[in-house]
Amino acid sequence: MRNWIKFIRRRTPFKLFFFGKQIDFIKEKVYIRGLLNFFDESVNINLKLKNKMNGPSKSKYYLLTHFKSMCLLVLFLLLSVSTSVGAKEKHGQENIENLISSSSSQTGNKISGVIKDVNGEVIIGANIVIKGTTNGGITDIDGNFELSNVEENDILVVSYIGYLTQELKVQNQRVFNITLIGDDQILEEVVVVGYGTQRKKELTGSVTSLKSGDIIKVATNSFTNSIQGKIPGVQINQSSGAPGAGASVRIRGVGTTGGNEPLYVVDGLPIGGSNMSISGSGDNVSGLSIINPNDIESIEVLKDAAAAAIYGARAANGVIIITTKRGSEGLAKVNYNTYVGVQQLWKKPKFLNATQFATLANELYANSGMDPIEEFANPESLGKGTDWIDAVFKDAFMQNHDLSISGGTKNAKASLSLGYLDQDGTLIETWYKRYTGRLTVDLVANDYLKFGSTLAFTHTGAKGQRNSDLRIGIFNLAQQMYPNLGIDDVIDDSAKYFTSQADNPVLRAKIY
Repeated sequence: MRNWIKFIRRRTPFKLFFFGKQIDFIKEKVYIRGLLNFFDESVNINLKLKNKMNGPSKSKYYLLTHFKSMCLLVLFLLLSVSTSVGAKEKHGQENIENLISSSSSQTGNKISGVIKDVNGEVIIGANIVIKGTTNGGITDIDGNFELSNVEENDILVVSYIGYLTQELKVQNQRVFNITLIGDDQILEEVVVVGYGTQRKKELTGSVTSLKSGDIIKVATNSFTNSIQGKIPGVQINQSSGAPGAGASVRIRGVGTTGGNEPLYVVDGLPIGGSNMSISGSGDNVSGLSIINPNDIESIEVLKDAAAAAIYGARAANGVIIITTKRGSEGLAKVNYNTYVGVQQLWKKPKFLNATQFATLANELYANSGMDPIEEFANPESLGKGTDWIDAVFKDAFMQNHDLSISGGTKNAKASLSLGYLDQDGTLIETWYKRYTGRLTVDLVANDYLKFGSTLAFTHTGAKGQRNSDLRIGIFNLAQQMYPNLGIDDVIDDSAKYFTSQADNPVLRAKIY
């Protein structure tokens, strides 16, 4: 602190007074207790300006000409406060020289330096920390930093928002001149917009982009399910739990008139995204299941009204642009991706078993004045009977295989991909299969002419059930069927005791 006051006296026109007495480290000492009282009791600070001006006419420029001096004084006071707070009360009569000496002995090895960008501009507030510790700090207004207790084997981690993080070994170096490089990768990313491409930093509309790595992270049979929850403002709901079931996609809410589905554009070609119905079933298959998620390079979602300027009224509900993978220059690359899994019903409803059902049925017949059924005379002999919920639900196996080959030269590139998906439903007699293939060829004739072709085929097959029908829906029949009957039994007893509306759900499922 003595050095700071000497610095203030030499480099500024100020003298410092407290308790009516001028601070002078040359002739007398200032004790810590007095300094603490000086700040705790908010004693007024009196500043006397050395007369370095020639005449009173220049007094009005005092604040401007001595602004730097004022800043140095404020810095001095802040350092005094931080030093004083760290001192304990029991040190009452220890002087500031002892405090500085004690503090210096605890700081250990020090390092310092300055942090700038590639243009030579200092970076204010950059983070510097010793890797694996909490020992760190930030750069000041001049880009400078200083750390204590640094060992030769330590590693400095320097980071700042918008710049690449750097790690530097300390070794024997004590002064560092660090240059941070801007992280422009995100801003330079190319996004497909309408009929062309733009860099992200040049976009003016509301566009969200997903790359192939984000899409294939989730094992799903449709790309709409793979992007669910990843794009703000886009709501995706699957219509049912049937294998290959379609999904409703809503971009920024629901429209008031007409359809609410967005427009889908695959490699520049608009296609319909309507779901396809399954014959003899109330289920449907996604119309976009013709696209193998593994073939997708990127997905861009145009969410604002600017999309209508390109695609017209069809884009009123937004646009989803899908770009598929193509060949690239280099040696042939062969990729094979596969996954297998099992789907289970997370919760099954519980119903009466055969013994419980017969016991309650006998009570009903007795209360109604009806003769009991001979079969129900001894309910305990029926045991648990048939659990029809277990009979119509099962663990469903799912497998997917994708094979792709790509490569080419500077003027000729090609890619071939094949895909196979086999998904069983958790409801018996339901399944979904898909076979996909895609061949792309790109030829460059010269700087002004190039050719590109895409050949794609998809074959899908599915079987569903009429689950939405209350009378003959498989799940509804399973809830109504009598537990005393077997898997292959039918209701042929008197309608007095058995309803004619019920049916064997297992046998009916096999019919459709």
